[in-house]
Amino acid sequence: MKRRIAVFVAVFLIVLGFVYGQKKPYSLGQRPGQNVSDDPRRIPMPEPDLSKAAVQVLRGATLIDGTGANPISNAVIVIRGNRIQEVGRLGQVTIPEGAALIPAEGKYILPGMIDLHTHITYPTNVLEFFTDTDITATLRAVDKIKYYSNHGITSLRDVGSRDDVPFRLKEAVRSGLVTGPRIFPAGKLITGTGGHGAEGGYLIVNGIVREANGADDFRKAVREQIKAGADCIKLASHYTLEEAAAAIDEAHQMGLRVTADSHTFYITWAVQAGIDGIDHPLPRDEETIRLMAEKGTCAVPTIVAYYHIFQERGGYWGTQSRRFYFDHAANMELLRRLKKAGIKTGIGTDVIMDYTTQLPKYYLMELRFFLEAGYTPMETIIAATRTGAEILGMADKLGTIEKGKLADLIVVEENPLEKIDAVVQPSLVMVDGKIVNKHGED
Repeated sequence: MKRRIAVFVAVFLIVLGFVYGQKKPYSLGQRPGQNVSDDPRRIPMPEPDLSKAAVQVLRGATLIDGTGANPISNAVIVIRGNRIQEVGRLGQVTIPEGAALIPAEGKYILPGMIDLHTHITYPTNVLEFFTDTDITATLRAVDKIKYYSNHGITSLRDVGSRDDVPFRLKEAVRSGLVTGPRIFPAGKLITGTGGHGAEGGYLIVNGIVREANGADDFRKAVREQIKAGADCIKLASHYTLEEAAAAIDEAHQMGLRVTADSHTFYITWAVQAGIDGIDHPLPRDEETIRLMAEKGTCAVPTIVAYYHIFQERGGYWGTQSRRFYFDHAANMELLRRLKKAGIKTGIGTDVIMDYTTQLPKYYLMELRFFLEAGYTPMETIIAATRTGAEILGMADKLGTIEKGKLADLIVVEENPLEKIDAVVQPSLVMVDGKIVNKHGED
């Protein structure tokens, strides 16, 4: 009898995964070319009038545009307002009269880097989890985000922060009240009761985690984040296949993408349910990797976060959500397997506590791990730019330096194809057409 029940459950899960996996994408019904908000929520907006906007021209640098195309020497980039108006070689692009010229001879221009795994309000010590307020969390986040934009990271995906702070900060950056990178917040991390992030209760008290039970409650939790202003949704194990499928379906109805912090069979269930991405280098079998490739599920490995934990603590201790064995060598091997399978893979750091102040170091380490895993310098740059934008659902606006896209870019002194360190040592950083850091000033 037990054998029959086990077989029935296995068949049911396979069928359920197949059904959810066969759902067609929801259509938002927007007309082609319709102007929308500069985030994945795609809210219809009036066409901007850029006729009187200031014009800036970067001239003379070598352009590495993020598409994978060969670098362009003596490049000219014309920026009108917050948009890239023209891109090409010197002599092939008309420089508008009265434009503000930004000489860049001998330098290199790239799209702004993207960090796909951040927690901008995360407390700096254990006590702060219990004594924190929205005000202190906001002040801490304002201080943190400058380390990103100062070092060439022009977009962040925040995958779990306190209450509505990341949403308000996103708007503060957009309006110019605060200087920093674009922020694409997920709101609270959603997990089953006692799941990852809920143990001990301190992340719940701090407003970072939302526990949910059952498919309907998982849907409700997603709706709560979308109501607050979420640009994406993050799940964490544990959950059932039905719960994951409900959350993913709810987010997809609103055109938003979903990622998960999960492992082993939880990853398999999430992929079967149609999840868009899996964060972290946690264990999964070859069949799940094959399924990820088949369904177009992306990955954000965050190798550096676990390298730091292993180096500092000797292991990932004290949590039932990390009971499996893994180490840095296993994580690197997983990255190689993802590359071999053709999985779309982006850059994320998962830098928390007070380690944000050392951010250039950790972002650079993640880039170096990609190189070590067999990615070429160009592939690594693409992972940090174009692929990052694709994972965000923002490839039409960000990630490459092309006509019509938002003017998020960096200027560096050395060739990053020869020295990857250059990308976190910019001499100029531009976000939304505004220079937010010049000459590497902190």
